[in-house]
Amino acid sequence: VGSDKTVMIQQPWRRHQYGGEQMQYKGQMQAPGTFYMAWDEYRRDMDFTTAALIRPGYVLSSFVVPGVGTEIRFGVLFEITDNKPFFVQLEWSRIRWFDEGCEYGSHGLNAISIQQDGKSMTKEQVHVDSETSSWRINMLVSKFTGTWKFFGTFSAIGEPNSQLAVAVYAAEHLKITGNSKILNVSKTTRCNPQVDRLGQLDNVEDILNGEDSKFKPVLASIGGGIMGDTAQNIAKNSENYNTWKSLTETEFCK
Repeated sequence: VGSDKTVMIQQPWRRHQYGGEQMQYKGQMQAPGTFYMAWDEYRRDMDFTTAALIRPGYVLSSFVVPGVGTEIRFGVLFEITDNKPFFVQLEWSRIRWFDEGCEYGSHGLNAISIQQDGKSMTKEQVHVDSETSSWRINMLVSKFTGTWKFFGTFSAIGEPNSQLAVAVYAAEHLKITGNSKILNVSKTTRCNPQVDRLGQLDNVEDILNGEDSKFKPVLASIGGGIMGDTAQNIAKNSENYNTWKSLTETEFCK
């Protein structure tokens, strides 16, 4: 690859400014945080690159495991009827979900077991990519149809309480069910994850009837305190954003 190649990067938070060979060029849209860098610089300075795989016709189904704690035994179940590959993402609370000032250490899943129609998967049939607050699981099998069960234990002893969620990317919409047993819980009144609402937001029929009871046009729906955009040095009281319109009245629908 020749050094004449460039890569366009967007880093909207602008925590660090680029000062390399291509610093005279700005992004195509002149957007804050958008810049070009030489391909050789990119290969030298970037540890790794990830890409999102978009499959036509695929949809995302999700489920929030009930309960919060520092040690959680959980299990989730769903059925695949279309014999196409699917992908499972297990997520747990990360620092952005905790109250300010809470200590957040290293924790996650101890282990996970997977069954298809009651038969346990071997290590050779499962590929796991782990991140700071998630596991992405790919099934290395030829037959995908059947009833799938994922179960395991999450551990964060001595840390703030966490909550788990599972998302499945598949060629069909899935009904995911599950349960949990809270083995340990932090008794502090602070540092609880703010994700309880997420499991209640799949209220499509409610929205189609003209009113979203889970996201009402009131200040409580957008939070409180100081809000804005760090990338553009905007910080205003949340009352400044407490203005509501129907989508049909906005520029997006004009």
